[in-house]
Amino acid sequence: MAPDSIDVLLQPLGSTIEVIEAPLARYQPEIIVLLTNLPGLVERIEGHMNNAWRKHVKHKPRIIVKHIGEPWRIETVQEY
Repeated sequence: MAPDSIDVLLQPLGSTIEVIEAPLARYQPEIIVLLTNLPGLVERIEGHMNNAWRKHVKHKPRIIVKHIGEPWRIETVQEY
């Protein structure tokens, strides 16, 4: 049976990962889409979900990463 709804968190990432903790705690999404040009942050987020943020994660969400090549171009918003 399919769920009535699925919570998806779309989160742009800068140089820190702390921005994801509050929406993770509030919505406990099934899917997280990370928009970043810093791929090393994804592993840190996964580590935090397994440790420090474990209380916010009832089930491990699926993480989708969208790597942004050049985030400061005007065309980037339209491309992603």
